Amino acid sequence: MIAQQIDGVSFRLNEEKDFSFFARYGAAFCAFDATGSGCISFGMDDGRRKRFVKIAGAKTIRPYIGTMEAVETLKAAMPIYAALKHPGLIKLLEHFPLGDLYVAVFGWAEGECLFDF
Repeated sequence: MIAQQIDGVSFRLNEEKDFSFFARYGAAFCAFDATGSGCISFGMDDGRRKRFVKIAGAKTIRPYIGTMEAVETLKAAMPIYAALKHPGLIKLLEHFPLGDLYVAVFGWAEGECLFDF
């Protein structure tokens, strides 16, 4: 297991990965690194708004699925997220491939994590 930090926020992966690309969303204020989905996610704040950045394709610490399956699952979910427009759901802002990763960016919602760390 590799311990990394971004903006003072610690997270763990099974292989080091460069996430400097998402500095355009501001500074990280939290990380979700043990979700089981094969994705790692970060709370990002640029001073104007917060975002939830979900990344598939990194070697996460407790995946239930492999990295390629995580990428395909997140990618396949994008049309569903885009179609689900409801005030009670977070809004999909953008999504894109980035090398061997797939990135989905959502608006931030305050609340509790539904996954038991």
